[in-house]
Amino acid sequence: MVNGWADWWSNARKRLPKRDRKCFDSMTILVSWQVRLERNNRTFDRQQRTVPQLLGAIVDEASVWVQAGYKQLAKLLVALGH
Repeated sequence: MVNGWADWWSNARKRLPKRDRKCFDSMTILVSWQVRLERNNRTFDRQQRTVPQLLGAIVDEASVWVQAGYKQLAKLLVALGH
């Protein structure tokens, strides 16, 4: 599965303009991390969020990244209305 994931990521980012690739890479990592955290919460803590809550957590985390200086995600947050 890892090779399939890496192939998808590589192929998807090549279709984007170079200026957008860092944002795409960051969002892929951020979303993957949040989904993994959700999976762990469901598996080990028997807690679960709704899809809107998970999406909110992703946007909140992206905001934290922008505040920490990772400006590539700022355009995405603006596009999402944040």
